[in-house]
Amino acid sequence: MFFEVSRRTNLRSLFGIALASIILILQFQACANIAGSRSEILGCDPLGYSQQARIFRSSDKISDKFTTDLKGNVYQNLRDWARITSLSNEGWYQMIAPHCHHYRDSSGMIIDQYPFGTGWLLSLLPEEYARRWLIIISISIISGISIWKILLEQCFSQKIFRSINAIILIQIIQDFWNKSDSLAPSILIAFIAAEIAIKYSNYTFLANGNKVYLAYY
Repeated sequence: MFFEVSRRTNLRSLFGIALASIILILQFQACANIAGSRSEILGCDPLGYSQQARIFRSSDKISDKFTTDLKGNVYQNLRDWARITSLSNEGWYQMIAPHCHHYRDSSGMIIDQYPFGTGWLLSLLPEEYARRWLIIISISIISGISIWKILLEQCFSQKIFRSINAIILIQIIQDFWNKSDSLAPSILIAFIAAEIAIKYSNYTFLANGNKVYLAYY
């Protein structure tokens, strides 16, 4: 009996190590591909986040870090026209270049349309490598947590599920990272939030006669 339990434990450990090795290989492959790629800023999403990061780096005052209003005579003329036109700004507010900026009637400014989180994260990294490093860090954290959970998991099916989940997330980030800088950190935050929810959730089914109650605590 002891040897049977020991053999099953060893098999479970070897299975977890094999799955963890696969994820580790895919992580290194994805990170190597991203590190060796050209990190060009193409499209409004990368441009908007990069401009936010540059403002965070260059601004001394905290208030200035969140001021993305476009300056210059062209934009001032546009703001002046916006205040007197009878057209609704919903019909034209996106017709501004660069397209990552929109006119806001509430403030009378032409502002960067994106939330500040991703731009702030990019500003913490060297500008030349910020986009790629943010993606590589996100993938590495997802991979590390997944490997750790797989090695600790006792159930074979849970090991497989966690492995498939990690592989899918890594592949999605690798395929689409250059289209939006917010993709990888958003997936990472959702991944960590799901892990926290699983850790602190405890569902117990209690049978009472012909009724089944779901207790949550």
